[in-house]
Amino acid sequence: MKALWHGTGITRKRKIELCDSLIGTKVVYGLETINMLPREEYRLDVAQMRIYRRALGLAPPYIAAQKGLEYMKNDDILKIPTRGAVRWSERVRSARARLLEDCRNAAPEEPIHTVVFQITLRPRKWPGRKLPGASNKRGTWLQTAIANENALQ
Repeated sequence: MKALWHGTGITRKRKIELCDSLIGTKVVYGLETINMLPREEYRLDVAQMRIYRRALGLAPPYIAAQKGLEYMKNDDILKIPTRGAVRWSERVRSARARLLEDCRNAAPEEPIHTVVFQITLRPRKWPGRKLPGASNKRGTWLQTAIANENALQ
């Protein structure tokens, strides 16, 4: 990718669009079924900005200020594409809400519906032991998806 970014005359707008289509889509697809804590969502956005800065050849803000290099805020980087780039954490939240809607709209006999909901569309309670990594703070995927759906409305 280094050869693509340097010396090819690609505009900044196009570089961010390429990052979103080549990297962002994989990130969103891989994370829509995982519960993320707010600090993990923040870390995802930090990684996104780091990838954008690397693609654009920009130094992090604190280094740019110290060395007198081009300084650009993260929000300004997101505004480079004409329709604006979206933070990956927001894209993951909306993808999770869409997946929940697909679960609701599935026929009652389909596996995606029976795993998540009872016949009456009430969330299914799963008996058994707590899985490693699961905590009350993290909650279940269904709780997270419902919260994301409510936040988007």
